[in-house]
Amino acid sequence: MKVTVSSSDNIFNLDVCEDLEIENFRALLESESGVPASHMLLFHNGVKLQDLKKTLNFYGVKDGDLILLQLQQSIPHQPTGIYCK
Repeated sequence: MKVTVSSSDNIFNLDVCEDLEIENFRALLESESGVPASHMLLFHNGVKLQDLKKTLNFYGVKDGDLILLQLQQSIPHQPTGIYCK
């Protein structure tokens, strides 16, 4: 099946199997987009595709569907301890 993945600055058209696990879909998308899989947030019809072992079919992704790719913002490290001089 063909799916379109859209990010804020790119669109990717991918030909994938409906039984492809999200983990492997993210790896494929990483090779196409250059975005590390660990920084990806994927959504289909407002639902976050978060369970890496579930398939595209499980999330209801069908031929011709759109998947939204957002980048996960890393949170800068903030010290939590108390420092004395």
